[in-house]
Amino acid sequence: NCLSDEDPEVRALACDALSRLGNAEMAEHLFPLLSDTSARVNHAAVGAIQSLGSRKARELALASAKSENSNERKSALRILAYFGDDAALEPLISALKDPEFKVQEAAIQGLPYLEDSKALTALLEVAKHPEAKSRALAARSLGLVPNVSERVVGVLLKLLSDQDAWVRYYACQALGRLEIEIATPEIVSLLSDSAGQVRVSAVEALSHLNSSQAHEALRKAATSPEVEIRRAALVGLGFSRRLEDLPVVLVGATSDDISTKLMALSSLAGFASPLATEALCAAAKETDEQVSSTAINFLAARPEQIATEILIDLLKSESTRDRARNALRIASKGRLAGILETLESANDDLAPLLISVLSKMDRNEARNGLLSAMKSVNPAARRAAAAGLAARRDPEMIQALQDAAELDSDNEVRQICHLLLHD
Repeated sequence: NCLSDEDPEVRALACDALSRLGNAEMAEHLFPLLSDTSARVNHAAVGAIQSLGSRKARELALASAKSENSNERKSALRILAYFGDDAALEPLISALKDPEFKVQEAAIQGLPYLEDSKALTALLEVAKHPEAKSRALAARSLGLVPNVSERVVGVLLKLLSDQDAWVRYYACQALGRLEIEIATPEIVSLLSDSAGQVRVSAVEALSHLNSSQAHEALRKAATSPEVEIRRAALVGLGFSRRLEDLPVVLVGATSDDISTKLMALSSLAGFASPLATEALCAAAKETDEQVSSTAINFLAARPEQIATEILIDLLKSESTRDRARNALRIASKGRLAGILETLESANDDLAPLLISVLSKMDRNEARNGLLSAMKSVNPAARRAAAAGLAARRDPEMIQALQDAAELDSDNEVRQICHLLLHD
């Protein structure tokens, strides 16, 4: 039985396999692993039980929540919170007083997924807990509640001034996630908090708010002397995608700091502007492999002709060829037309590379592209396309080869087609 194998990786893989089989009756066989000493196995067992789900699994989870083993209790609470049944309320609330903090943690994290008002009341009480780590978990969970009330907002606003930095961090994060606009002044004030993680969370929260005060604070943070603040602000500006913010993000994309530059590039990918595309094109040609790879990945989804042209240009270099080829294969508006246009003037070195891209595109695009290339006025394109057509063995493609073998104006194209047809 793989579930009892001495190797924890085998036990974990067995859990994954049972999950994929989808037989709900097998869930009960996974419960003994909730007390497994391996975190990997424990996680896999919980995930499999959640995936399979059944009335029997819910009953077993309720029983496991009372186990003497703390790992089993913790895992059972995670399962019950996932199912979200009314029956989960009592075990989760009771677990808030568990002697093991990891069990309390599972309960606090599970309460926001229950719709009963008693769950929210319990969570709000935890926010007053004398232990900072409990208050921090409560703040984090309050950011996940489905129905935001004045009570929730009031408690989170109060936690912004908590003496513990991590409590302030999670309270700030929660208010941002919940998009509580009235919290903007308090969140802006945290940009000067003594704790670095709180300052970063303030920037992240501002990126979810729409007020002019939040926006101006975010723009200012993007030019902060503190590198972590700058990076977080650049990502935030990418969320809002306001064209007036583009110059700020473009400056970030020229930073000497690689991490800052990568953050700026990820933000630029969301701007529908030729300037953003040009900046990505410039980054794609940089010598730093991480910067180049990131820019190429973002260019893959850009519809502009210049993006296609840059990616084609990168095919010519061995260092970027594979990445550029993969990017060109991704479906994007105008991509096929751009490749066919370039084929009209491609030489015998570039044409085969472009045909290899066409051959790996979406089935219909590949077919149409290869047939179009075979009609190109450029003999180099037709020579390269012939091999692509022959590999498909499609009746229309074979006919195109036969026609070219007899009628093509280029002697070499005729010879190639003849050889391919009789190979």
